[in-house]
Amino acid sequence: MTLQSFRRVAVARALCAGLLATFTPTVQGATPVTIKKIGTKTAPYAKTVVIKPAYGAASYVQVHSAQLTVKKGKKTVKKNVTSVNLKAGKYKVTQNVKYRTFSNVSVKETVAKSGDYLYPEVAVAQGTPFVDTCRYVSVTESAFSMACIAKMDNGSTLVDLGSFTVPGTYLETGVGAFSVSIDGLEVPVGTQMPVVDGYFDVLNVYTTGIKATKDLTRTVNQRKYSAYKATSKTQKLTIKQGKKPGQTVPISEWNCPSWAPIKGNESSMIYHKKGQRFYSRTKPEACFSSESAAKKAGYRKSKV
Repeated sequence: MTLQSFRRVAVARALCAGLLATFTPTVQGATPVTIKKIGTKTAPYAKTVVIKPAYGAASYVQVHSAQLTVKKGKKTVKKNVTSVNLKAGKYKVTQNVKYRTFSNVSVKETVAKSGDYLYPEVAVAQGTPFVDTCRYVSVTESAFSMACIAKMDNGSTLVDLGSFTVPGTYLETGVGAFSVSIDGLEVPVGTQMPVVDGYFDVLNVYTTGIKATKDLTRTVNQRKYSAYKATSKTQKLTIKQGKKPGQTVPISEWNCPSWAPIKGNESSMIYHKKGQRFYSRTKPEACFSSESAAKKAGYRKSKV
């Protein structure tokens, strides 16, 4: 197997690895989501107030959606919305929360299969398993076995993937010169005659690689989610009418709202009432609900 082929296999297997999970459940209470009562609200006079879902969720809960359905009498005002603007009145509100719970999971992820070739760190990309060191653990007249340690760079730390045993043979190819045969591949090692506890220079397999003799795994933390669930609650809701203010802003260039019909001209500080000569020709900068409110704001009544 070439180095390039190994990289492709390693990446594919890492993405599609078999996962052996050890579950560590989060301590879970009896009520993962609690829908709270929406209290009585007060809307500003002739305006609306925003209503949103009210709920509490435990730390092991992921909320997918929280929606409202609002009815006034038999009429549906809004259905399945995340918020709603309501005028003063009496309503029936249904809150619906969709959620799922999760547990902490320690997962054994296979990053290299038995039979895959591992290369020295300098020969692989980050995130690919590599052979770090190999040490001779037994040596006979012509054969040996090595314990090779595999690691992987996850971007911040080196992850230890454990060790695997590699058998091989060796022969003297000349005076003070040796070669080792690993998995049928002969690698010249110079004067490095195998000795117990001696280290095999992994750079010798920069191009050939060393075949892993067992699956190599790492532990990763994941979450295991439950299926989605839903809980709902229906309540009565009263929106109160706020106190009518004495002053407000125009609703258009020429008009004041019906509940505050008196027009205030800021440049002259004069107010005009309906029926007066200049009422229809006045562009209001302020609108008043009563003459007393206009006078309190510093305006005086138009004479005509």
